[in-house]
Amino acid sequence: MAKNKKRQGNFMQKISLEKYIAGKARLLPLGKTYICRKAASQGTYVAIVTRQHAGGRLTAGIYLIDTYCLGVKDTFFLFSMEPEDMEERISDMGMEFEETEYAEVHNLIYGALEYAEEAGIDPNPGFKVTEYILEPDDDAIPLQEFDFGHHGVRELVVGPDYREMKFIPTLERNVPGEFIVTGYSDRYYDENPDEDFFYEPTTGNTDPDSFNFDFHPFPHDPYPENLEEVRHDELLDIFYPEEGELGDSLDASQIATIRAIPREELVTDLRVIVGYELGQTETEIADYGEYNSGEFNVLYHIWAILAEIGGPDTADIVRSVMQQSYHMFDAYLGDYGLELSHSVLAGAFGDNPEQLAEMTLAQGYSVYSRVMMLYSLECIAGWIRGMRGRVEKALHDMAELVMHDDTAELPLLNDYFMGTLSAVMVGLNMKADLPLIKEMHDKGLVDQRVYGDYDEQLSEIAYNEEHGYYQETRFTNLEEIYRQFR
Repeated sequence: MAKNKKRQGNFMQKISLEKYIAGKARLLPLGKTYICRKAASQGTYVAIVTRQHAGGRLTAGIYLIDTYCLGVKDTFFLFSMEPEDMEERISDMGMEFEETEYAEVHNLIYGALEYAEEAGIDPNPGFKVTEYILEPDDDAIPLQEFDFGHHGVRELVVGPDYREMKFIPTLERNVPGEFIVTGYSDRYYDENPDEDFFYEPTTGNTDPDSFNFDFHPFPHDPYPENLEEVRHDELLDIFYPEEGELGDSLDASQIATIRAIPREELVTDLRVIVGYELGQTETEIADYGEYNSGEFNVLYHIWAILAEIGGPDTADIVRSVMQQSYHMFDAYLGDYGLELSHSVLAGAFGDNPEQLAEMTLAQGYSVYSRVMMLYSLECIAGWIRGMRGRVEKALHDMAELVMHDDTAELPLLNDYFMGTLSAVMVGLNMKADLPLIKEMHDKGLVDQRVYGDYDEQLSEIAYNEEHGYYQETRFTNLEEIYRQFR
C-alpha cells in the first residue's frame, strides 16, 4: 500500500490548497486584475484576479464569464507562483489581457452570477473555491452596472461540442419562453424537458449510453485500486514525487530513466498506472461532481511516452483512454493532448488502420474521441508508407456503412462527426468518393457551419492539388514533445 499512499499524499495536498484558499486567500492583499474583452460582443469575458503572498509569490483565480446566460461558466486557480511564471502562464493562454480595476471584474462576475441564478443555473463547481480569491460581495466594492442577456433576452450560446445543451431543461423549467438557443444548435428537444436529450443525432441509435460525451465513462473492467503491481519504482518516483509537484515536462535524467526500462516491462507498468489514474478520476467525479483539472500531469506524460514508444501492444491502453469522456480529455490532456493523440493512435494502430476504423464506429466513444480517430486515420495515410490505400478503403467502407446499411448497429453520430468524415476524405483527395460526400451534404448530415458546403469542400480539393496538402507533425520523441508543448 505504500505506493498507493504517494498518490493519496498528492491528492491531500490538492485538498489542502483548496482549504487554504477558502480560509486564507482573502487575508492576502489584492494584486493586479486583468480582463480579456476580445469576445465581449458575444457575451464572454475572461478575468484574472491575483492575490499577493508575503514573499512576492502570487495566487490567481481565472474566471470564464458568460454574461448572456450561464454566469461563471468555468473557473480554476493557480497557487503561489513566481510573478514571472504567472506572467508566462497568462501569456500562454493566448488571449489579449489588459489590466483593469478590480471593481470592474467583481461587478461583472457577481452580476453574471445573479443573472444566471435567477434562471436556476449554478456557477461552475470550481467557484466554491475561487470565490474566496474575490473580495466579499458587499457595499465595500463600488457598484458598477452591466447589461446581462443579449438585447434583453437570455441567450444560451451552444459551442461545437454541444456541452451547453444540458442547461436547456433547467431553463425550460425556470424561465420557459424567456430564452433563446443559438450557436451550434438551431433546434433542441422540448417534448420532454426531463429527458437528457442533449444532442441531435443524424444517424445511428438514440441510446444515450452510446453517445459518451459527458461524465459517463463506458462500462469497463475494474480499475486497479493501488499501484502495487508496478514493477519499476523509478516510474512512481517520477510520476508521484514525495516533494513538490509533477511539472508539465520531464527533465533529461527522468527521460533517460524511462528509456532504460525494457520496453515490454515499461508498457506493462504504464498499463497499471493508466488504469489507476482512470479509476481516480471516476472517484473524483463521484465525490466532487467534476474533474480536478490541473491536479496531475500523469496521463499527459504517459500520453507523451506512448507517442514515442507506441506499438500494437499499447492499443488496449490507448483504447481505455479514448473511452473516457470529452471532459476527461479537457481536464487532463487539454489541447496538447489532442495534438499528441494523433501520434499516439498512429503508434498503436498504424499497422492496422482497419482496426482503428472499426473502433471509430464501435460503441462507447464520445464524438470527440471518434473525431480524433478520423484525423488519426488521415495522419496514418500520410505518415506510414503503403497505408494510404488501406486507409482510403477503410474510410470509404465507413461512409458506405453509415449512409446505406440500415441494418448496421451504429452508435449515435452527429453532424460534427459526419463533417469530419467528409473533411478527412476531402483532405485525402478521395475524388472517387465525391458522390458519397455530396450525398452527405444533400441529406443535411454535415455541419456546414464548421466544414462548409459541398462546393467549398470541392474547392479545398482544388487548393490541395495546387498548393500541396498540409500534413500534421508526428511526435515520436519526448524531448521534442516537451520542447513543443512546454
